[in-house]
Amino acid sequence: MHEDSDAVCDYVENIALEVENIAEICNNMPSEYIAAEVTTLSGEGCGHFFKSNDNNSYDMKDLPRVEAALLRSPIGNLHHTLINKSNYSGPFLPSFSATDSAIDKYRTRVTSKNREMENENGLFMDGSNLLSLDHITFAVNTGTSFDLMEWYSKYLLMSRCKVNDKEESDGFKVETLNGSGEKLGLKLTAMQYHFCSEQSLKLLPHDLSDSEDVKVVFGESLLGQGPNQIDTFIKENGGPGVQHIGLLSKNIFNSVKEWSSNDVAFIKPPQHYYHEIDDKLHQINESGLKQLLEHYGVLLDTEESDEKIESLKYLLQVFTKPVFCKETFFFELIQRHGATGFGAGNISALWRAVDAYLREQHRFN
Repeated sequence: MHEDSDAVCDYVENIALEVENIAEICNNMPSEYIAAEVTTLSGEGCGHFFKSNDNNSYDMKDLPRVEAALLRSPIGNLHHTLINKSNYSGPFLPSFSATDSAIDKYRTRVTSKNREMENENGLFMDGSNLLSLDHITFAVNTGTSFDLMEWYSKYLLMSRCKVNDKEESDGFKVETLNGSGEKLGLKLTAMQYHFCSEQSLKLLPHDLSDSEDVKVVFGESLLGQGPNQIDTFIKENGGPGVQHIGLLSKNIFNSVKEWSSNDVAFIKPPQHYYHEIDDKLHQINESGLKQLLEHYGVLLDTEESDEKIESLKYLLQVFTKPVFCKETFFFELIQRHGATGFGAGNISALWRAVDAYLREQHRFN
């Protein structure tokens, strides 16, 4: 997060990526995209980049080396820090130390053979059941998604993946009406990076995620639309950027309860939404699910599959209100039950819910 003195508001400035060969990526990168060359973070050097813990009992000069470089993304003011930790096994980065509870969770993470051995309170936030980063969504200018995807493909070796099974070659399009009967339009495309790929680019340790891929999503408004949330984000953010980050939860209802108790506000869909999903609820046939969805404002969608109904794939999603001083960045909590994409129905429902929220805030003047 970064505070822009001109805009007097925070925005997401940096998405860090862990890699195994920074030099190879930087050598293939045009110089205008390299903000800082490869640097070793160890001993005194690491203390220069990151705040040191004065209580450390070890000599920083003896720490294993961590390499880092800084890239300029073609997306607005976004940067990517590349980090190579292949020769480092300590907490986070050199000069950091862990609390006892964090160490216990770290040991649980790296030694668990399956999910049943995980800490019941989740690995990253006590009580919230969060497991990992699920995806990052960029809000970009209309007509620019494929140029941006080409950059991520050429220089970071990502490949296109489907938002969901209904996506066409030019992207997944959502066209719906807002509460005033005006047309709303959104196009989504997505990319991923396989962990088995040679460059080993990742956003988190492989063993923490139910998904084997890093996913980034590009969202742009369709031509000929009226005021909408993508254009509002770009205007208030001062350009394209990170619209939201999705966090994977193993119990989304507990996560919402925990976040709400810490004064995080969520966007709730209109009440009639829960009547629209009766067929999907019937398919899932889980007792009490509808009441939980309504109480916590969680969205439900299913993923089409040829498999038997007993193994129906579905996902649960909920979205916070913007967390900064402007109507820009927000968080998504997501719980996956076999589903790997993003629900078409949920995207439409979120689009309408956010539109209604922004109109209440008089952001479409």
